[in-house]
Amino acid sequence: MLRFWETQFSELQPHHTQTKHRLYRAQDIEILRLIKHLLYEEGFTIDGARKRIRELMRGQGHAKAAAARSTGKTSVANASAAGAQSSPASGAAARQALIEIRRDLESLYQLLKD
Repeated sequence: MLRFWETQFSELQPHHTQTKHRLYRAQDIEILRLIKHLLYEEGFTIDGARKRIRELMRGQGHAKAAAARSTGKTSVANASAAGAQSSPASGAAARQALIEIRRDLESLYQLLKD
């Protein structure tokens, strides 16, 4: 599924190691979460999701595009900014964001496994 999405969404370009393994950066994960949200929760077609992602990236910048999802989830960029602060509440927010990312990665793993 991920390799197919790489062919369909030019914004998704993971780094490849010398042994051709894919390394997904935080921004790649955000794009994957956005693609999944648009396709499975919003009901977009691949073409529609591609256009929507381009609109979001053009209008808001890359980091804000993933945060613009209507799910209300904390993005990695927001979690990183929150983690940079020293208050206990920001640590809790960063922890919650990491838990959500883990759940998303587990669901992506299940999609790949099926």
